[in-house]
Amino acid sequence: YLPIPSLISYLRDFITHDKFLQDILCFFYRIFSSTLVFLLVFHIGISWGLTPMLVDPMLVGPPGVGKSMIATGIGRNACEAGYKVLFVNAKELVDQLYEDMQKGYLKETLKQISKIPLLIIDELSYLKMDKERESLFFQIIRQRYEKSSLIITTNLPMGRWDELFTGKLAAAAILDRLVHHCHVISITGDSYRVKGSKTEY
Repeated sequence: YLPIPSLISYLRDFITHDKFLQDILCFFYRIFSSTLVFLLVFHIGISWGLTPMLVDPMLVGPPGVGKSMIATGIGRNACEAGYKVLFVNAKELVDQLYEDMQKGYLKETLKQISKIPLLIIDELSYLKMDKERESLFFQIIRQRYEKSSLIITTNLPMGRWDELFTGKLAAAAILDRLVHHCHVISITGDSYRVKGSKTEY
């Protein structure tokens, strides 16, 4: 184990470089008691050329604990194995779908997304969807259900997803499809960005 100041310095240097999932897992294994075995199994599956995911991980935790970094690592491994990957911010995704719907391009956009084996939706937290965007997001979830792989990162536990959508019924309909083939990985702790900034003073 590294001393705390050295650990923070090492982490800040670590996350500024592109990493594969195995690098990230090795790093987290040195810090946390949890080994994130589920993600390790996924790395092995991708390396062997299997379908990117049979069970989709959902990474849940406060800002700055490494959710996007882990998702990026999985995406890089999938790319290395020859799969197409789309990594997109949640708000940007639903806004783009809404814009394409307004312009009459929605069918083509959904078809293009459906051809991508692994979709990573990052930061499903910082938005409040209206009914139109909620419906578009549900179409993405329904499109990928039991067909293609999906990773979601979020700050909100599933019990608070009604804050993202128009209400509890809408959240329940979306979660029903997500959790059926989903492995929720909760990451706790303080933000490493905040810890890193404090060490500079």
